Amino acid sequence: MDFFHTESDNFERDLHVIILGSLHASVNALSADTEAYAKKLETQIESAHEEYRDYLIDRQGEAFGDHAEQERFQRNMAFVAIATRLIHALRTMLRSAETFFPRKKKYGDGSMSEIMRLWSEIGERFGIDIVMHADKIAFATPLNDVRNQIVHDGGEANPQLPFERWTLEGGDASYLDLKFSDKYPEYVDGSGFLAAVRVTEEQFNKIFDDSITLIKWLAAELRACELAAVKVNSASSP
Repeated sequence: MDFFHTESDNFERDLHVIILGSLHASVNALSADTEAYAKKLETQIESAHEEYRDYLIDRQGEAFGDHAEQERFQRNMAFVAIATRLIHALRTMLRSAETFFPRKKKYGDGSMSEIMRLWSEIGERFGIDIVMHADKIAFATPLNDVRNQIVHDGGEANPQLPFERWTLEGGDASYLDLKFSDKYPEYVDGSGFLAAVRVTEEQFNKIFDDSITLIKWLAAELRACELAAVKVNSASSP
């Protein structure tokens, strides 16, 4: 049985059905609710006057703003789910390889993200040239960093520094941690303390596709290693 291609198929199915399917369903439901509410307000605005009309227009603007924020949250959470499922797939495949290529040590170091430690293990343990295939893992560092900013800082792009680290220099850098927004401006919406992590649909789709490409490639590589090990063992058997 080819456990690696089975896990690859399971991974792709989960990304399409559970993660992408759930995202599309939630975004569509949110859009339908917002559109219905906006139409209701529009009807009321047509017959309203003066201050009450201004109030309804403000409410309509708030509804569209809430919609944008809720959609941002939904796509950010789906992005986090991809990272979690990717790590699980990599770990599952490497555990399956124990039957023909036991894991004898820890790989990578504490400064690496979990995905990059697993990537290091793939190279050292199986002799796969990870430098030559660096393009297949290039998305992992942004995936990990953006995922961490969403999970650990609640999606704030510029979290507030501890009070003892505030300075008198003025500007955002005097009281905000700007490392993330400086490194990944393409994942940031807004500025200053209002800046938020926002994964666009295009960014989400690219990470989605890159993750599937990586797992499919790894499944084929590990299957080849498994078949080579079986051949060596068969040749050495009496």
